Order: sequence, then structure tokens, then C-alpha cells
Amino acid sequence: MLIILKLGGSILSNKNIPYSVNWDNLDRISREIKNALDYYKRHNKDIKLILVHGGGSFGHPVAKKYLKIENDKKTFVNMEKGFWEIQRAMRRFNNIIIDTLQSYDIPAVSIQPSSFVIFGEKLIFDTSAIREMIKRDLIPVVHGDIVVDDNNNYKILSGDDIVPYLSKELKTDVILYATDVDGVLINNKPIKRIDKNNISQILEYLKESNKIDVTGGMRYKIETIMKNKCRGIIFNGNKINNIYKSLLGLVEGTKIDFS
Repeated sequence: MLIILKLGGSILSNKNIPYSVNWDNLDRISREIKNALDYYKRHNKDIKLILVHGGGSFGHPVAKKYLKIENDKKTFVNMEKGFWEIQRAMRRFNNIIIDTLQSYDIPAVSIQPSSFVIFGEKLIFDTSAIREMIKRDLIPVVHGDIVVDDNNNYKILSGDDIVPYLSKELKTDVILYATDVDGVLINNKPIKRIDKNNISQILEYLKESNKIDVTGGMRYKIETIMKNKCRGIIFNGNKINNIYKSLLGLVEGTKIDFS
């Protein structure tokens, strides 16, 4: 079984406080991942895992410094310095997360998209290294990043871009989105399921996050899942044992199916 688990930056940090880490959540999430891996091992079941995390309070505030918006068009400026600053912020966050995972003997390894990804009209993302890593029971930890496009500009590659793309390319069994809410909320209540029958109504309700987020919020998340014809679940990663339950297929949240 191949699973991609996306850890939202909002559960790993406080987006309103630059360079903050929610240490309690990070430690708990690492422990729950380890417990789930041990469960599969005890029951002689195979699981392959890829982790993806967002920018949180590291990537978003720095990216915003170099982002210029005119007539609803986003352009990055001063990137001779800005590219490295965004890259450095995400490296720092990624290292913290991997160090914590490794402290629980989880074989996590880093994947830095800014070194090899191009994101223009289409996403060019070579998955060869990731494929070989998971064959060896390593757990790639991919993060949102600043990348070049194919039109002499730059673009944010978010965790929500990465997850559906990898799911489609690697043919995962399920994708899991750990967020700071109980699912996709409509009138403050989580909806049970999203598919082709209700997607148009759902998108009408969704609005962009009011926090510092340069990647589009919940609406964009749903749109990328739909575009890549994936299936998964959005759930609350702040709740104790939900990460563990999600890896065992037992968590409650919003199920999404465009497969």
C-alpha cells in the first residue's frame, strides 16, 4: 500500500508568528506515524509512505516579502536574493521536521523541489529518486518550495500542488490531508463527501484562507485533487490519534473521490 500524507503548515506552526514551530503537534504526529508503521509491521502488512508538508510560518511570510501583486497578477521581485531566502526558510523547516521524525527512528529523507522542479504551464517533476527511495523503505519528505517556471519567472510550488501530482504519477492508494479543521466546512460543518455530483456547489462556498497563505487555501486544494483525478480524505490533524487513524483508514473527515 502506498500512501501520501500531507501535513499542513497550520498544524506544524502558527502562520501568524514567523518561524514558529508547534513542537507538541510535531512530536505527537511523529509518534503517531511511528505507531502506525509499527502496526503494519506487527501485522506483516506492507506500507510505503511519502510525507509532504507546507510552508507554514517559515515559507509563507518570506515568500510574501518578494511577491508583488498588480491587477490580480502575482510576480516575484528581487529574486537574486529572494530565491535563496525562501529556499533557506523551507530547508530550515524541513530539517526540523525530519530531525523530529528521525528521533522516532522513522527513516525520513529530504526532497527539495527547488533544486529540480519546473512549474510553468505544466509541472515538470522527476519522480525517479522518490520511486527508488520508497523501494528501499525510506520515507521521502517533500516540501512546498519556490521553483522556476519556463517563462523566465518564478512560482510557488505548494504542498497542494505536489500531493495530487505525485499521487497520479505514483498511483497511490490514497492521499491524506491533515489540516487544522475537521474537513471541508460548509456553514461551519464538515461535509462528508465531495465528488462530481456536488463539486460545483462546494466550490461556490469555499473562500480563500484569511491567514497568510500564498498558495490558495482550501478551494485550491479541492481543485487540484479534482484536476488530477485523485481520491483522498481531508481531516483534522490537530486531534490526538487522527494521524494514526488516517494511516489505518479509520479517520473521520471529508472524503474526496475523483478517481
